[in-house]
Amino acid sequence: MTRVIRVRPGQTPGNVWVGWRYGEGVVGWSWADNSTRSIDYGDLALSTVADEAAFHALPSDKKLEMKYEDFVISVRGFRAVWASPIQARDHAPVGVLSLNIDRVTGIPWPALKSLGERAVETMARRSEYMLGLRP
Repeated sequence: MTRVIRVRPGQTPGNVWVGWRYGEGVVGWSWADNSTRSIDYGDLALSTVADEAAFHALPSDKKLEMKYEDFVISVRGFRAVWASPIQARDHAPVGVLSLNIDRVTGIPWPALKSLGERAVETMARRSEYMLGLRP
């Protein structure tokens, strides 16, 4: 998958982009199973990982098939990430829209999760319409 556009409002510097790989990370999982996915990097189990051994001890739904180095970049830079597929009329995925929230937010995860899911799904559906993939 190729990045088409990146919009970064705000003051904080951008992360090093590791690229998307099918089945890896939030974007890769969304792409692989054609569904909206999210992760809370503020989760205590993730935010306290101190080394590669602790990372490998995490359950698979926390590691998301990522490499340790990619995990470190993500947990250091983001509070949460959502991804939602952009689908053709036959529901086949043609892209993924992701939304990343910086670490500085103080919003509790339940409220943030609900807000993020609605936002990313709305943006993905709007993208489908704008690309002529939906009536």
